[in-house]
Amino acid sequence: MKSIYIGNIIVMFSLGCSTPGEPTRSIGPLPEDEPEASAELFTVPESIQPIIEKAEAGDADSQANLASLYYDGIGFERDNEKFIYWTRKAAEQNQPNAQYVLGLAYKRGFAVEQDEPQAREWLRKAAEQGELEAMEHLAELLVKSGAEKELEESMKWRREAAEQGLIQSQIELGLVYMHGLSGTEQDQQQGYEWLLKAAEQGDARAQHLLSVCYMNGDGVEKNIEKVKEWTTKAADGGFLQSQINMYVMLGEGEHFEKDEVRAVKYVELAARQNHAKSQYVISEHYYKGIGVEKNLSKAFFWSSVASDRRENAKTRASIISVDLSPKVILEQLEKVENFKKQFQRPQIKLTEESSDPLNLKKQSR
Repeated sequence: MKSIYIGNIIVMFSLGCSTPGEPTRSIGPLPEDEPEASAELFTVPESIQPIIEKAEAGDADSQANLASLYYDGIGFERDNEKFIYWTRKAAEQNQPNAQYVLGLAYKRGFAVEQDEPQAREWLRKAAEQGELEAMEHLAELLVKSGAEKELEESMKWRREAAEQGLIQSQIELGLVYMHGLSGTEQDQQQGYEWLLKAAEQGDARAQHLLSVCYMNGDGVEKNIEKVKEWTTKAADGGFLQSQINMYVMLGEGEHFEKDEVRAVKYVELAARQNHAKSQYVISEHYYKGIGVEKNLSKAFFWSSVASDRRENAKTRASIISVDLSPKVILEQLEKVENFKKQFQRPQIKLTEESSDPLNLKKQSR
């Protein structure tokens, strides 16, 4: 039977190597759509009262901890104004983690007016005290200015964070050298080396970019076996583009032995990331039973999920519905609604649905 493909050629290069008291907790950067950090990082203290008393007495670490309790709603109702109040108190006493968080709040406009000069000021203070994530966020803001002095400073902070193992900085530094960005002379070998450092730490995006380097020979000799290795790792690690690439390569027998069953598994992973074309494609597989057992309910589900973004998916859902009972249709539509909810962006406020709007619980090292 004929296979269904997302495209006629491998789409590996569409992303390419392109754009790019109690101790306080270490706070990571602001990636999107990552899993929650381990709960053990945020255990409820046995008694909050001593933290309150120390904070009110002027202890900076306690002020930072109290701010985090208001942010998380531990012992109190969540309160972003008090979160900012105590964060600022600690930051003004040179508490580095609080300076980083306050800079992040100004950068994103959370509970304060967005203010990039203020963000740079607080992030720089935190960076000077060794906060790696502050270094990377400061570098991002400095790059935006485009001025030579700021570009030089951005490279200084990004390199320092990268050398100390911050994955995001290693990736960004790799892209800077790979493409000669930020006023830096192009050096693809050095770019490859920084991407390799991040990839070896298990970062899926870096693994994808490394696979592209091996495919194109950017900074390293072309090596198809390495392309296969790193694309597989990136796809298994959840990187969407690599999942699509694996589907195409396995489905067409390009570099890999042809394996439609395995190919379908990867396109379904992509579909679960709300990639509309992959949702349409997986619905086709279930509809025709190619690489997977035929299942009209699943075909209807995936067609319906993509129907608001792809007319052909809407048409397929309508065709399939003729062969399904009203009960099954209602069940699947309920599943569709629940599936879509996970991709609805919450408002930037402290609520039960959006308990971590700044993504402070995300770890990056």
